[in-house]
Amino acid sequence: MCFVAVFFLSAGTTERCRRDACRCLGRASPDARACFRLQERQLSECHYPEEIEGHFGGISIVSEVLIVGRKEKEFGGEQIFAVVVPNYENLAIEHPGKENDEEFIKGLIKKEIEQINRGLVGYKKIVDFTLRKEPFEKNAQQKIRRFMYKDYEKA
Repeated sequence: MCFVAVFFLSAGTTERCRRDACRCLGRASPDARACFRLQERQLSECHYPEEIEGHFGGISIVSEVLIVGRKEKEFGGEQIFAVVVPNYENLAIEHPGKENDEEFIKGLIKKEIEQINRGLVGYKKIVDFTLRKEPFEKNAQQKIRRFMYKDYEKA
């Protein structure tokens, strides 16, 4: 959330400046020739998927993760959505006989995502996720080719 302060000067001109806090409510001068108010303006926050994906680094049951933004149906904003590739080898070691039980794996991943969300600010929290069996296509630098997975952005 960002706030835009609109300054009303005695000559009738206005100046706009961005403020990141709402502490500047009040009058700028005692004679009220220059007073200002805050208008709330919704600005899209910058999301860096790699930053959120980095939180999955120490989780042994996750092989790869792709973070995408999905359009929210009700309000038209964006939600953070994760596409998770489980590490089936580690699942077989840690939970023998359960490595092919998709509901069990979803439950484990959900607990891990809840744990990650506790350390994230509100607009970076992962709202939902899906499992993917195959690894993601990567480029020569071993980065996920995100443009190939635009389908996950649709609800």
